[in-house]
Amino acid sequence: MKITTIYFPNEEEYTSISDLAYRERKTVSEIVREALSDYRKKHGDGNPSFTLDQFQDSNFKACPAFFREKTIWEIYLNSLGEKEFKEFDIQLNILLNLGNRRFDKFWVKSQKILKKK
Repeated sequence: MKITTIYFPNEEEYTSISDLAYRERKTVSEIVREALSDYRKKHGDGNPSFTLDQFQDSNFKACPAFFREKTIWEIYLNSLGEKEFKEFDIQLNILLNLGNRRFDKFWVKSQKILKKK
C-alpha cells in the first residue's frame, strides 16, 4: 500500500468531486483510484503507433490527429507550402481510395445478402 496526497488548487473542484463521491457512496480516494486505473489502461503502453525513433527519420511527417476539430486542420493546411500540400493531397487521396474500396466491398456484400432475402 502507498499513501499519497492530491493537491486541488481549486477548492470548488474538490467540493464538486467530493459531492459526486458522496452521491455514489464512494470516497474521493476511490474515485481517484478508478480514474487513475482507467488512465493507466488507456495510456500505460504508450502509443505504439508513434515511437520517438520515428521522429528522427527525415521521411517522417507529422500532421494533426485524424479526428481533431476542423480549426486545427485549417491552421495546419494553411501552414503548408505548395510542396508539402501536394504531398498531403497525394496521401489524402490514397486514404480516400482505401476507404472507397472498403465501402465498395461492404456495399457488394450487403447487396448479395439483400438479394438472398
